[in-house]
Amino acid sequence: MLPSDVDAMGYNDFARLADYYQCEPFGPIRDNLHSGFVAAAICNANRGKNTKPISASDFILKTRAEQAMERNKAFVAALDALARKKDA
Repeated sequence: MLPSDVDAMGYNDFARLADYYQCEPFGPIRDNLHSGFVAAAICNANRGKNTKPISASDFILKTRAEQAMERNKAFVAALDALARKKDA
């Protein structure tokens, strides 16, 4: 489907397409996720005993903003764990 097809679409058709996408995502994001599943399965089958498992999302390209958000969440989680350890 081309962007021009979506532009020419009526509201009801667009709403149905959006509902369908919620149930069955399509397009390059979904394709990348499928590739991530395959890559993760191969990596996990060949990883060492003391390494943590890899997930499909590890292979999905992320924007710099998304990467920064993940780093911030990890930092806050580490601080939270440190504070809990200190309280215990």
